[in-house]
Amino acid sequence: MLAIHGGAGSKLPGVDRLCSDAIKKWRNDPVQCVVHLENDPLVNCGFGSSLTVNGRVECEAGYMCSEKHAFGAVGAVSNTRHPVLAAKYLATKYLSESMFALIPPQVVVGTGADLLVSELNLPSVGNSELKSALAIKGFENAKKAMEELNPADTQMEEKMDTVGSVYVSENGRAEACVSSGGIVLKHDGRLGHSTMFGSAIWAEERDSRSISISVSGCGEVLTRLHFAEALANFVFLSSDNDMLPCIVSKFFREAFISSPIISHFPMERRIVGGLIILRQGRMQELVAFHNSSKFSFAFWNGKSVKHYCSELEHGAPFICNSFVANF
Repeated sequence: MLAIHGGAGSKLPGVDRLCSDAIKKWRNDPVQCVVHLENDPLVNCGFGSSLTVNGRVECEAGYMCSEKHAFGAVGAVSNTRHPVLAAKYLATKYLSESMFALIPPQVVVGTGADLLVSELNLPSVGNSELKSALAIKGFENAKKAMEELNPADTQMEEKMDTVGSVYVSENGRAEACVSSGGIVLKHDGRLGHSTMFGSAIWAEERDSRSISISVSGCGEVLTRLHFAEALANFVFLSSDNDMLPCIVSKFFREAFISSPIISHFPMERRIVGGLIILRQGRMQELVAFHNSSKFSFAFWNGKSVKHYCSELEHGAPFICNSFVANF
């Protein structure tokens, strides 16, 4: 089962169809699905990423697989549309090393990340070539709102749109990845949850079950909670009789929204949206969850590709959509 999302708070029309197009082209490759999104200015990753306070593009991405809990991430990348490819390289390098003469890095940032892109011969571009008209307009509007001391008009929730994908194969191997341009007007050099182990993504095989998670939201909130890892552990430790949407909703209530660790953050910043695939035997279940106003995603269930733009009902605190497939 494979699924991809366009991020929490994505309000532009067409994001769900963009996700669907990615899966139709790359049905068994979660990384290439994200690469597909990194090429499109409709979403906030790669080309078209939100601009920093100084008007630069600085991307980040992360990749994880269940084999040896391999993880790789890059941050503050300024010279490529496809940071997710560099992130996967770091995880793959970890897998390929049997003995560590030098421990391969999990995360590379800034100048080092730009050099890694060049060393890997990944498609490289000038920073100005990563700026889309939509991102420039969003930057100008946000900067004007801040100068007028009206930060509410910067529509920060709409910019919490880290994209990502989840995948669990028929034999149980799990993969998850994310890619993000960060929030508009972020500080240059800022690292979001994509680069933090266990925060944005998680992939694990435990006993007879496999899990893959990819989440979007306010990075500073999600990193404090190691959100993706904590959610995976919560699922694994729950009763087999509990339904997955109920488990995810319980985690949202008890471990996320009311957590004292994020109590200093206002409620409008305690935003999350994500995908989780749980495999048990031949059955795989996808849950798409969010408390943002909208959340766009698509998935392949082994028979067809479906796409949705899930909307939070007025007054509702949270929503879970569940889809089951048998392989």
